[in-house]
Amino acid sequence: MDGAWVNTVILMGDDWHQSIRQHILRQLRPYFHVIAVGGGKAIETGQGKRLLFIDAEGLQNIDLEGAAVVLGPKAKLLKTSRIASSCYIVADSANLKQLAWLSGKNLKTISCGLSQKDTLTVSSRKEESCAVSLQRTLKICRKELEPMELLVSCEGEKDAYPILAAAACTLLTGAYEKALLH
Repeated sequence: MDGAWVNTVILMGDDWHQSIRQHILRQLRPYFHVIAVGGGKAIETGQGKRLLFIDAEGLQNIDLEGAAVVLGPKAKLLKTSRIASSCYIVADSANLKQLAWLSGKNLKTISCGLSQKDTLTVSSRKEESCAVSLQRTLKICRKELEPMELLVSCEGEKDAYPILAAAACTLLTGAYEKALLH
């Protein structure tokens, strides 16, 4: 937001279910003026500082300073794919192919899943909201975030990854302060 946070979120992959996109946008819209591009359309919503939200189906090279790249379940990462080392990667820990591709790279990866090894996990769940736990210190640009719990909307979602991806975007953009559980 002030140069210390991510201001571009890229959804990578051609398999984004409407619910994943909706969860991330629902979580960020109250804090940002979101410009969303993808699926053959561009929209603006919300108020506040600008946040560019790109739904990129076949993107293989990302050379943007400090962007958040949220990997979809079927995002194709080729041997020749390149992602700038300043980007933050949000990945589902259940996707072993993506984790194998990421393991040899010097990328800032936020693993999302239901194990204690993941950076983000669901700690409790109600019908309309989930408590998401940041399980280790996370350095984002010039900020260092200590372990904490966030409240994230999970209305209508059964899978954990869309909820955890929305929480990761909340942390990366600096919007987490309003979503903290006290």
